[in-house]
Amino acid sequence: MMSVGFGREAVWVTGSSGFVGSHLCTLLRSNGLDVQGLDIRSPRAGWDWTHCDVDIRRPFAGGSASGSRTLIHLAAEAESVPSFEKSGQLVDVNLKGTIHVIEAFKPRLLLFASSSAVYGNGSLSGIKPAWSSVNPVGLYGMSKAASELVCSDWARVSAGAAVGFRFGNVTGKRCRGFIPALVAHARRYPNGAVPIQCRGEGRIVRDLVPVTYVTRILEAAIQMPWKPGSYEAFNVGTGRPLTNGEVGAAVARRLKQRGYRLNCNWNNPISACESQCIVLDVRKTVRKFGLELSTHEEVEQAIEEAVDSYLDCGDGPAK
Repeated sequence: MMSVGFGREAVWVTGSSGFVGSHLCTLLRSNGLDVQGLDIRSPRAGWDWTHCDVDIRRPFAGGSASGSRTLIHLAAEAESVPSFEKSGQLVDVNLKGTIHVIEAFKPRLLLFASSSAVYGNGSLSGIKPAWSSVNPVGLYGMSKAASELVCSDWARVSAGAAVGFRFGNVTGKRCRGFIPALVAHARRYPNGAVPIQCRGEGRIVRDLVPVTYVTRILEAAIQMPWKPGSYEAFNVGTGRPLTNGEVGAAVARRLKQRGYRLNCNWNNPISACESQCIVLDVRKTVRKFGLELSTHEEVEQAIEEAVDSYLDCGDGPAK
């Protein structure tokens, strides 16, 4: 069994080489915190935190880090509409991986990255962060909801404190999912001769949130007092609906400025395991953390930064 042995009072971040993780580690280090990252992949160029290669699908030992104060668990298989063949991978990483991480570190404070996918379908008025609202329509959302239950049970029996953050669709430099797929298609067909196949007639509704806002929430949570033995969930978004058609149009505008033409065919049905509408009620989050919500302009800027990050480096999304 692998053992890791960094300092006891560091902030530990799983998934530190990924999209949100790399942004978070950069922010925490810039504020002088001792950051210890774990990921199955090495970080990108320019990172300045301590890194350990760990595959959370298998049990590992925390070594001298066992009993550390703060663990931020971001590592996940984040494909929201996975093929059935990836079901085992989702369970291994998202559910079993969460158990392995908690067992290895036994933290006093656990911050867990959940997802708005736990809600399934909601309404434009916003879904409150209550257990009664949890009703996933696909295995990804189910795996996140089950992992939240693991965190809640762990907090109850260990007297540790656990906090879950149900992220909306996080966007920004090196984001994953829809935006990099659009950019990759435009790079392959820069004159728009071949349309990319998109779902739901452009009417799939999501709550997009800049990664910079997400990392500020996590940073604030580290410093706050949390009740031992408790689990509390918060929505992290803007509370505003944005359709995939509107996102596609924003991407197309930025691509046009960069000399590309994006051609989308929206006439494809929504997936059976895909939510039609998720908008988050974020009032509890604002009351607790006191951070102003991202504006529409800031969301648009995050989309543009995502587009530019793939055009400029030609790289794939952070895993």
